[in-house]
Amino acid sequence: MDNWLVSLIVAATLAVFSSLLVVLTPILFPRMRSKLFQQIVCFISIGDIIGNIAYIFPYRPQTGNPGCDIEAFFNYAGYPMEWMWTTALAYLLHELAVRGRVPRSMVPIHIVCWGVPIALALLTLAFSKYVKNTTSYEVCRMHVSTIP
Repeated sequence: MDNWLVSLIVAATLAVFSSLLVVLTPILFPRMRSKLFQQIVCFISIGDIIGNIAYIFPYRPQTGNPGCDIEAFFNYAGYPMEWMWTTALAYLLHELAVRGRVPRSMVPIHIVCWGVPIALALLTLAFSKYVKNTTSYEVCRMHVSTIP
């Protein structure tokens, strides 16, 4: 196995493990479940887990394999989820600092932060295909054709 692939697997495993610890925090400490900011940090960690899960396994599916589509979908949905929840956290901190309150309903924020990345990843899959590059460490990605 290539050293680059081993280091990638180790880094992804550490990232997923660390994010799992963050997600387990409100499970192990029930009083933290009601804390809005703790919930958002958990959502950020869930996005990180989804984005990094494809990098943990040394097996990389080939183009045309359903595993390639799943791997790329997780990659294309997970990281934007993480970014959207980080933006939501910044928005809520801004609202708290400027107005002294946070929105009463988190439903619109959930729809945007979970829905937009999933919709974009599904649209990418619907209008393009996910392919495997020639390197052994790369996960499947969107096929970008060059225009002559």
